Amino acid sequence: MAFTGHINCLNAGVWDERVQPRDDLEKYGKSCRVMRNFIPRTEGGAEKRHGDEWMGEAKYHDRDFGLVEFKLGNNTPYMLEMGYQYIRFWSNGLRILESEKNISNITTPGATLTVTVNSHGYSNGNVI
Repeated sequence: MAFTGHINCLNAGVWDERVQPRDDLEKYGKSCRVMRNFIPRTEGGAEKRHGDEWMGEAKYHDRDFGLVEFKLGNNTPYMLEMGYQYIRFWSNGLRILESEKNISNITTPGATLTVTVNSHGYSNGNVI
């Protein structure tokens, strides 16, 4: 039987099916059996969980890839799509497009990452 009332306190969280029948426990009325796409808050209610936004197709469908989120100094959110021998950059739901550049070398002397690209047209100090 489905419950169709109002619950304003879920801070007991999600209970295992072995504990769910124990209606004699103090926090029984503040628990739930299944909670999808929500996070129980310690203050009482539940908050919708954050998710990913569909922005486009991956470069290769037959290979694994990863997504890394970061914010540059001006707090503009970016997403890096990193896969087999490539990195693509996304911002505000769109892929950042520019002509391809061939990377000839990547070094990490100390804490600095240096990417070497021949015939790129940039100057030292440009933010890319």
